[in-house]
Amino acid sequence: MSRKLYLINPKSHIEGYLGASIFRVSGTEPVVYVTNLATTTIASLAKSFMDVSICEEEVSQIDYETDAEFIGITGNASQSEGMLRISGEFRKRGKIVIMEGPFASLNADYVRPHCDILVHGEIENICGELFSDLIRNSWKKEYFGTPSDLSDSPVPDLTNYPNSRTILGAIQISRGCPCDCEFCEAVRFSGTKQRYKPVDRIARELDNVFTSGYSDIVIVDDNITADKEKAQSALNTLIDWNTFGSNKKKVSFSTRLRIDTAGDDEMLDLMAKASIDLAFIGLEPGQKDFVGIDAKISKFLQYGIQPTCGITIGSDTDDVNTFKQIRDVFESLPIPIYAISGLMAFKSTRLYARLAAEERIRPGDSTNTSICPAGTNIILKRMSQEEFDNGVKWLCSNLYNPPVFCNRVSKMLDDLNYETRPWYLDKTYISPNYERKDRKWIMEQSFKVIRFLYGTGEAERKLVTDLQKISEAYPYKAPLVNNYLIRYAQVRHYFNQLGIYEAALFDRTGTF
Repeated sequence: MSRKLYLINPKSHIEGYLGASIFRVSGTEPVVYVTNLATTTIASLAKSFMDVSICEEEVSQIDYETDAEFIGITGNASQSEGMLRISGEFRKRGKIVIMEGPFASLNADYVRPHCDILVHGEIENICGELFSDLIRNSWKKEYFGTPSDLSDSPVPDLTNYPNSRTILGAIQISRGCPCDCEFCEAVRFSGTKQRYKPVDRIARELDNVFTSGYSDIVIVDDNITADKEKAQSALNTLIDWNTFGSNKKKVSFSTRLRIDTAGDDEMLDLMAKASIDLAFIGLEPGQKDFVGIDAKISKFLQYGIQPTCGITIGSDTDDVNTFKQIRDVFESLPIPIYAISGLMAFKSTRLYARLAAEERIRPGDSTNTSICPAGTNIILKRMSQEEFDNGVKWLCSNLYNPPVFCNRVSKMLDDLNYETRPWYLDKTYISPNYERKDRKWIMEQSFKVIRFLYGTGEAERKLVTDLQKISEAYPYKAPLVNNYLIRYAQVRHYFNQLGIYEAALFDRTGTF
């Protein structure tokens, strides 16, 4: 009889800016925001050894009475509480619990007491040993993977994934980042050597995601453009795959980019042709990236790329004036969504080592906390914790004041140049995936979220009404308005969880 593996991606205990918990709390059916590549990649690696099933806790109840002998749990910092909760329940039932992934690897001392098997590092190079040991009942307590060259990373298995309840598909083109930022935890797992998948593998993954029903796909790479030559090759693969031929698909992509990508017109042109329509642009602590930011953001929009920006507050150069400086710059830019985060010193980073040596890690604070506006475990250098907390609350309340948000969306719609898009000239063509029953169902749930936002208050009601009127001037961009209203509703829900939004804090003086 075949052995069974039950893979679980836990629900987050604190959602983020780009989560989908707003669907659940607004009375609609819950959805997953983006496909989980950890469980689906492991499923692909394991299926030749054993029967595999997947549970996304956000949309499915966990089957604690499963007959699977092995329980695989993955997750990030925001899911750490769920990882331990689920592990405890299964171990009480005598199941063998396996934990893996970046969080488990980088926080081994935190998860080790709660699992029977801990997988360190990337799993591709050790999967044969691991799964063979499982079916022979001769497993070890720990396995240590090494970085894969990605030629042996399989196409994720989406067969048993809840695609019909998931908004965005996902692919990974590369791993690693050569920047090695002091505060970055991701590079501690993926390494500083940028590794890219072969282009034929990228095309196969795209086919897999598209045939599973997705027309909006996230490229989850940390730094896709780090190796320019390989990045260009990957983008050309996207262009060829997404081209207008007999099998035209009209798929939209999003990814992470560095702000200095704005200075590379050749790369931006390829991104436009590849239909990369949205980019998350991280700004480093200290606001050094603010120099010329208006022109840089304008360049992204010129190539049809909608910018979403994030910034971390709490560096050694930040003080109480930082909040007003950020507000004054951000509120006038055509960027609807900003992700404001407090600087966290994760235990695996060089930042943690430096601050620990300076005795500036706050006693008793967990380094497993997810990045969020109100979160920092650092004894700040130029402001008190109370000043930081008040400043974050003031900044978030000002940036997400409904009229201010409405103005930023309106500016973005006005500046966004869709004429760079090859599909813009063919407005009559609609991706066949948009006609699928499950995609229409997700759209119906999205409209319910907007109606929920409409009913939360007078200012929110006016926001919905005003943006829908504005969208009439941009008929082909109108769907973007609905997307931003949903994102706004998610952000406000997130802030409500953290207690950091107060409409009364909106002001023009910069005092708090």
